[in-house]
Amino acid sequence: MKQRRKRFGPPAGLRERVVTSGRRWETQGPWRTVLLWRLRFAYRRGAPAQLLAERYGGGPPRDAASAPQAQA
Repeated sequence: MKQRRKRFGPPAGLRERVVTSGRRWETQGPWRTVLLWRLRFAYRRGAPAQLLAERYGGGPPRDAASAPQAQA
């Protein structure tokens, strides 16, 4: 990662202020927000979907065979 960053050069400083919203932090709380950051990072590193689902708290992902069939 460090080598990839070096190719782009040093970070650019912004002259203007950046304004962000704290709504997610306020509504979901810091632990939930940080958990989602960690899940995104794990996804980008190639973590299996099963592991991400377990950490998120949803159960194991459904496969097509176990999904309910639509009535025709």
